[in-house]
Amino acid sequence: MALIVLGVLLGTAVFIAALIAKKWGLAKLALPCPLLVLLWLVLAGTPPDAEAECKRLFGEEVRAHARELQSIKPPGMDGFFLTFRISPQDFQHLIKPAFSVQPISGISFFGRESRPEGWPKVLETIDECLQRDVGEDSLCLYYDDARETAYASFRYWGW
Repeated sequence: MALIVLGVLLGTAVFIAALIAKKWGLAKLALPCPLLVLLWLVLAGTPPDAEAECKRLFGEEVRAHARELQSIKPPGMDGFFLTFRISPQDFQHLIKPAFSVQPISGISFFGRESRPEGWPKVLETIDECLQRDVGEDSLCLYYDDARETAYASFRYWGW
């Protein structure tokens, strides 16, 4: 994987150098590399389908009880944020048993990203959250009883 990325980045540098040197033939040859970079930027910044991700991460029964689902994908983040409303009873019965309280070691709930608009400020300072692994990836969850809203941060650690 690293060799492919390195090749694409090198090809992009060759493309830029060929444009500067007005070597049109070499620029045409290297053109797929910057196109791949642009395609990756577009696809990497597109938020995933909130309903499908809720179903995948929490199950069909949770998806049936969840309302106002929203996924947020900050550009460059290897993962995404998911929020949805669910009653406290459904949260306690359907979601909480599958998670354990874990300290957020060395990284905030948002990682290097900033807090999405409308999300509670307390998420910037919490030192533990509900957490479980989904394959090699990490799912952190915070439930706000007053808003009856679950806030999830999902990271692709296994890359």
